[in-house]
Amino acid sequence: MLPFELYRKMFRRNPPMLKSVTKEPRAVVALNIRQWEAQLAMPRLAGYHLTLTDFPRIVANSRGSSMKTNPVELTDAEITRFLEERL
Repeated sequence: MLPFELYRKMFRRNPPMLKSVTKEPRAVVALNIRQWEAQLAMPRLAGYHLTLTDFPRIVANSRGSSMKTNPVELTDAEITRFLEERL
């Protein structure tokens, strides 16, 4: 199944949490990411031979045009924490 089809199937069952019990946007983003990780059975980053030493380069290059449209601007520390949790 193609990634787009996986997303469509997942959202049909569980639409993204646009409303939440919390008003904190970062908490909503973190919760959505956790749900997507579980539902898509995303592989760990170590499976791609990434290590902690790769993270500064990944974070430095994460500010491309697609990040500009995110509803919440993540800090470098937040992006690093997400990467560490997926290692």
